[in-house]
Amino acid sequence: MVKINGIELRALRTETTEDKVSLQLGSFYLEGKKIASFQTEKEGQEGETFTQLFMMRGYSEDALCAQLEAAGMDLEGLLTRFRWLNEMQKQYNDHKATASGVVSLQHEYSTVTMGIPARLAGADEEQVLAELQHFIEKNEKQYGTCTGYVMFRSEEDFCQGEAIPLEALKA
Repeated sequence: MVKINGIELRALRTETTEDKVSLQLGSFYLEGKKIASFQTEKEGQEGETFTQLFMMRGYSEDALCAQLEAAGMDLEGLLTRFRWLNEMQKQYNDHKATASGVVSLQHEYSTVTMGIPARLAGADEEQVLAELQHFIEKNEKQYGTCTGYVMFRSEEDFCQGEAIPLEALKA
């Protein structure tokens, strides 16, 4: 399960209104308790995005935003990170039977995700990157220089950041 600073995103879904406005809806949980729901609206492909947060009774939006800011992000950054981590977890689960994790390679023009061969299960990151160097170089021809990477080798890799204490969000 993906967690960022102890926060889980649940019940994420996308709906389209009659006016062709795309809505993304979901809920945030902390320590197993629902703390907020949100709705993100986006008009068209390139339209402006706006997120509304609906805090559950007893929890403070200002406190949540302050905790996120202390962790170096805002609400939009949290949602973007959740979307990316959820996609990485999907890739991880898709490769689970045949690989020992996934690596996401950030290139200048794109991001490429690939399974880590099962034979590298006990290898450290440097060994994995050395083994994947051929693929990295091949991708660089198409997507530009590899500027970084993130490896996911276990479910724990999808829990990022220090957990926000539930008490810190009390209204």
